[in-house]
Amino acid sequence: MKSGSKLLFVMLMAAALAAAMNFPRMARTADDVQQISPDDLKKMIQSKKTDFLVVDVQPKVVYDISHIKGAINFPWTDEVKSPGALPRDKMLIFYCDCAREEDSTGMAAQMKQKFGYQNIRVLKGGWTGWQKLGYPVDKK
Repeated sequence: MKSGSKLLFVMLMAAALAAAMNFPRMARTADDVQQISPDDLKKMIQSKKTDFLVVDVQPKVVYDISHIKGAINFPWTDEVKSPGALPRDKMLIFYCDCAREEDSTGMAAQMKQKFGYQNIRVLKGGWTGWQKLGYPVDKK
């Protein structure tokens, strides 16, 4: 094998290994999970409506420090065993602090695919975007 071919082979193997390591997360994304803008969520919170629930999928220690005002904690896992007490009669709005909302999208997709939830959104820009806009948070 020529040195150029060896390099290409090593690069392809590294890419395959990286993809395999991320497979559980990637397999749970769903193209049909809709997003909601921070502005729209802020308006919903200010309206005092009760037909939605904000769901923070960050680890409990992070949630305990600070989270979107009124959010509950349902930490991310690559294999949700049960939807717990997440209501089926409300819109669920998931958020995380990921670069492309991958944890919240993964959780939303699992709720749809495994448990039949339909009214689900992911917060565009996630936790970082919410904070940058100076929107309401609960702090410890």
